Amino acid sequence: MLDDALREIIGEELRRVLREELAARGEQGRPVASADDFLSIKAAAQVAQVSTGTVRSWVREHHLREYRAGRVVRLRRGELV
Repeated sequence: MLDDALREIIGEELRRVLREELAARGEQGRPVASADDFLSIKAAAQVAQVSTGTVRSWVREHHLREYRAGRVVRLRRGELV
């Protein structure tokens, strides 16, 4: 009897937590974008609705800071605003 009650309480709590986590990820099940996300130049261009050449010129002119890991270049989503 006690085991069944405990299982039910744990099950309800688990369902509540899962619902909260899924809601935080948005409708498509992907994590919600934050300002700290790193984007490729192509993705940054899509977010800013400009060409990749424009994003590259913003980096060259120091309007945007680039973050490198070897040859890989990333930009912070929050810096596009």
